Amino acid sequence: MSHSCTHAIVHCMDFRLNPSIQDFLETHDLVNTTDIIGVAGAVKDINDTEQGFVETQIDLSVKLHSISTLMLMNHTDCGAYGGSDKFETKEEEKEFHIGELRKAKEKLSKKYPELEIIMLLGDTVSREQTNIEVIE
Repeated sequence: MSHSCTHAIVHCMDFRLNPSIQDFLETHDLVNTTDIIGVAGAVKDINDTEQGFVETQIDLSVKLHSISTLMLMNHTDCGAYGGSDKFETKEEEKEFHIGELRKAKEKLSKKYPELEIIMLLGDTVSREQTNIEVIE
């Protein structure tokens, strides 16, 4: 292929995330150099299947566009996981999603040891605002 990019981001399809993801990509100078993979539940498919849709899309991003960095992003109030009402507290919800991100990162790190994998958590504050945090 004659074209490549440096990053791919896996995020939920939730429309509330779009402005914040766009802002994140602009702030980090990643516009036009990032494959965007949006699917309900983001890393849920990675953790719940042997080789599902999301992992196939990552495979293609690695093969076709030679990405060096993969960003995995879950968010609070995600309907694919049952929404915020499923959790007793906001902290419990955030810890759950961080756990999901860590499981997906561990699985993908074994498959792609050469990739830098960054975990992101979007805190869905309102329809217009989601705060995106890098998880260590």
